[in-house]
Amino acid sequence: MKEERKLGGWKAILGFILLFLVIELVDEFLLSYFTGSREIFPSWIASLDLAGFKFVNRTLAFPPADLFFSLVTYTGATMFWLVVAVLLWVWNRRNEAVLLVAGVIISTLILFPFKLLPRARPFWIVAEVRTLGMESGYSFPSGHANNVFVAATILGKKDKLWKPFLWALAVVVSFSRIYIGVHWPLDVIVGAVLGWLTGKIVLRYEKEIADKVLPHLTKL
Repeated sequence: MKEERKLGGWKAILGFILLFLVIELVDEFLLSYFTGSREIFPSWIASLDLAGFKFVNRTLAFPPADLFFSLVTYTGATMFWLVVAVLLWVWNRRNEAVLLVAGVIISTLILFPFKLLPRARPFWIVAEVRTLGMESGYSFPSGHANNVFVAATILGKKDKLWKPFLWALAVVVSFSRIYIGVHWPLDVIVGAVLGWLTGKIVLRYEKEIADKVLPHLTKL
């Protein structure tokens, strides 16, 4: 019985990995076709966004911190939270693992229609951008900010000890997207708000999600 439970756990982990790989591959494949060179928002919004972008990307530029922001920004990637979900499952924190996966999947589905809006990334249309990373696809909104705010909202609610760190990480990752030159401030703000709202929705229906998903995973 114990061996069957252990085997079921590894099957669930494999399922998480395959699911996230499919999401990531589909996302990257589709976004590779979306490139543009225009601003979709009214000029007054674009002007404020440009001023905010230049302030973070240029005025606040601090070369010794470049490597830090270039690395920490990857913790907003979908695959990073796959690893976190797998670790939570292995550590027998399966409720959090399922909620995190649900949050990332739901937020990806919510975000995708917005990603069809052809907003150019800063390094496509702004001269002298400090670009510490390259991204494909349209700019609006920020998927990394979305992911990290989903995670901070869900996991911060479930683990009070890690809550300050998770929210600090969410802010730093969101800031890094502007700092490294791949997103406008508005992209990050909207991505963060959508991530927070998605996390709240998942927590609101936590019992329903856990009751429907966990029994099936434990029986694998």
